[in-house]
Amino acid sequence: MLCLCSLIVSGCSESKSLSALNYADSLARVLQETATDPDQRIGLNFPRPRDLQQNFQSHSIDLLEFLALDDCELQLVIAERNSSLGRMATASQQLVQELRFLETGEACLAGLKDEQLLEELRQVLAIKRSELAARIWQATLGGMEFSASWRADLSGNQVQPLATQAVRLLRRDIERWLSGDYTIDSTIFEQRLKEISLGNWGQLLEDWQELRVTLPVASRVLEARMERRPLCFRGMKNPDAQTFFQVVQTGFLAGLQKDTARVNRMTYDLFIEIHAIEELLQQESTQAYDAWREQRNDLVAEARSVIRTHVALLEPLMQQCGFL
Repeated sequence: MLCLCSLIVSGCSESKSLSALNYADSLARVLQETATDPDQRIGLNFPRPRDLQQNFQSHSIDLLEFLALDDCELQLVIAERNSSLGRMATASQQLVQELRFLETGEACLAGLKDEQLLEELRQVLAIKRSELAARIWQATLGGMEFSASWRADLSGNQVQPLATQAVRLLRRDIERWLSGDYTIDSTIFEQRLKEISLGNWGQLLEDWQELRVTLPVASRVLEARMERRPLCFRGMKNPDAQTFFQVVQTGFLAGLQKDTARVNRMTYDLFIEIHAIEELLQQESTQAYDAWREQRNDLVAEARSVIRTHVALLEPLMQQCGFL
């Protein structure tokens, strides 16, 4: 049986197109069939920034005024947040501020003597804890760095493995923050987001898209030939059969399958971390992101399915001619 063993082997990192059109044309010539047009592409565009925005509760407590005379590190955090730069902070910088507020605010509670201030600080901390997951979502899955990586890059740049490693480390941080450990190194956090922004995951989706719409062309060539007449009789190989076998070996087994193995491995390594973060923050996701996520997952599933379909269609012809 023709197997897909190469799909679970990590290939080289060289970026190659997963278009099956040349392979389909070669099959059509040797099998004396006509290649059809490619299937329709899925319109997969990452949501616009306005469709990823979260709403956060505001409060009127001026903690800087109340904490001015208290020896709390929180007053430095608030001062930074209330500065001109703090008010213009990006989503990732706002998350850093929120985590520092939670960390220093919890420590500040033990030293406060003013009962009114103590109660007000408790209320603010409760609000911030309830909004933390949404803040994390806004700075990561819904942030500009993830958006940049998911958008198709037509420059030919390769998918960057460092970005997957950054997502893995970020997932561990998110789990820690959600469990109540609010420590964060802003420099490391921003560096991880930068690596993610350069990941070029849009190229992975483009590769799967290309395979999904072009490999069925080759499959329809096989179907047409099997419906018309056998390629071989009684397992007797003929010149056309030998050429067919060479096309399958070079165009599919050593070509598309090998390249798909590379894309499949990178997709698996990335998606296992992306899916984990999406599950952690599922309650905070926007409708637009959820719709895009479903399309993204469907695209990859359908592309993998067309490979299985093609292999199943190859088997009868390979068996006819004694290649299996």
